[in-house]
This record gives sequence, C-alpha cells and structure tokens, in this order.
Amino acid sequence: MNSLVITCVSALQTEVTRRSLLASTAAFPTWETSRYTAGCKRLPRELVFEVPDPDETVTFFTKALDMHVASKSAAGTLVAYGPTQLDQPRDFVPGISSFDEDGAHFGVRFRSGPATRPGDGLAYVQFAMPFIRASKLIGYGGTIVEAYGNVNVIAPGGIPVRLLVGDEVRDRSMYVALRVQDVARAEQFYTATLGFHRATYPRARPPTDYDSPFDPNPPPGSVFLAYCDDTFGLLLLPNSPDPPPRSFPFNRGSRKTASPPDVGDIYAGLTLAAPDDDPFFAAELPQSAVSFTDPDGYRLTFVRSPPRLQ
Repeated sequence: MNSLVITCVSALQTEVTRRSLLASTAAFPTWETSRYTAGCKRLPRELVFEVPDPDETVTFFTKALDMHVASKSAAGTLVAYGPTQLDQPRDFVPGISSFDEDGAHFGVRFRSGPATRPGDGLAYVQFAMPFIRASKLIGYGGTIVEAYGNVNVIAPGGIPVRLLVGDEVRDRSMYVALRVQDVARAEQFYTATLGFHRATYPRARPPTDYDSPFDPNPPPGSVFLAYCDDTFGLLLLPNSPDPPPRSFPFNRGSRKTASPPDVGDIYAGLTLAAPDDDPFFAAELPQSAVSFTDPDGYRLTFVRSPPRLQ
C-alpha cells in the first residue's frame, strides 16, 4: 500500500527549543509530582465524546493517531499519549526520558451515545504528532477535509480533529477549540467562575515570523485559556452567523454579529480535576463531582484529584 508521510524538517530550530525544555524539566527531579502539574492546583483531565460506535472511534485514535488505551470501564474507553496518573512514573528520568513517558497526560474518553446531531460548536481538537500518515487516517475511517500544512480530519463518530507535525509540546494533546456566541462573555465565565486565565498560545513547532500553515495562528478575536503552561487548554473562537458548509469549517472566519453555536450531541464535555480544599468542594465535602454548563451550553465537570496534586 502506498503511504503519504508528512514529517517535520526544521531539525536545528527544533533541537535548540527542545534542549531548553529538557533543561527546565530537569528542575523537577522528583517522581512525586509530574512536570505537567508542578504548581498547578486545577488541571484539565479529559474530553468526553459520545459516539455510536466507541470501538471504531478508539481504533482510529489508537491506530491512526498513535494514542494508547489508558483505561476501559463502564464510563467508557480512555485514550492518551502517555501515563494519565498525576504522579511522575518512578522510571521517568528528567532530561533523558521522553515527555511521552511523564505522568499527568490528558485523556480523551469515548462512550456510547446516539450522536444524531454533531452540531457546529466543536471546532476541533488539536494534537501534535512527529509525523502523519494520511493512509492511516483514511484506512481507519477518517475523512480528510484539508491537508495544507496542518491536516484537518473527521474521525469516526463525527469528531473534528486538527493534526500538526511537531514535537515542541510535552503532551501531544494540545487543546479543544469551541465556537462561542460572545467571546468576552465566555472568557468571563471560564476565568471568574472556573479559574482559567489567558495563556500563551501553544506551538507544536518553533515559532516563525509569518503565519505558517504547518502551525497556524489562532483566528482574530479568539482567546486561549489554560490553568498552567504546558497543560491542555481551551481556545474560544468567535462564531460566524453564516450557516456552516456541510464539510466541517475548521477555519471559518468571524463577524461582529455572532450566532449561537449548535453544541450538538457528540461533545459531552470537559473534565477538570481539583483538590479537596478547592472552593468547588468546600461547601459539600461528600460531593465527588460538580457539573457546570457554560453560557453557550458546553458541559464541564470538576472531579476530586488525588492528594499529591495539592
């Protein structure tokens, strides 16, 4: 079978940047706390999707995107690019081990659901990969929408995914992009209510002086939010009032007058972790989870994190 491979060629710049990342990692030599969670009280833990055939979707994410199954239970199948426990693995050696071997990796969970209305609110989930095989994306059920620099693909079950070739991130699961009617209102909710803050937009490749199609800039008017650097984030995109085309509009423009996004029924929400003494749990200590809905209808859930995250 012929295979198209998209790979990274900026080796010199990449190596220089990775050396600086490795040097910073060495400042956290203990296994007790993953580098991802150092100084980070709250932490995004997983995205949840409801799809008609979870096994088919899991196969795509593991075979085409090279993720691995972290756990499987009645709550669904969780896939990730590395260990999901918050502790740093005992065999992890800072500065030597691959970032894929560190703890606290973000996960994506798939569970069974009707998925009758994909909606247009979920723009995409972004991942960084060392290389991309278009033949695998297609062979395992993906539909490639666009492949100019970055690759936009619809995964089985209707999940929009954007893939970048690059290795400048500690976790290859980078962020979820959601369309919102009012970016300022949505940002106020996520910062004031949930404790997110504006953060530096993450890059999978060394930065350039121009808008590279391999790692494009976020669209004007968007806001990137996170809890800590190098953790999974949230990109709020201004929604367009124009009806979306049937093929998924990954890079749809913005207008002054935005329409409400259609949340749909595939994206089931973002799960966040917080310690026992977090204000979300202070009022009702027996409560193990607290659920929210943001102003545009997207679901979020806070769950209790293990003590070592405190």
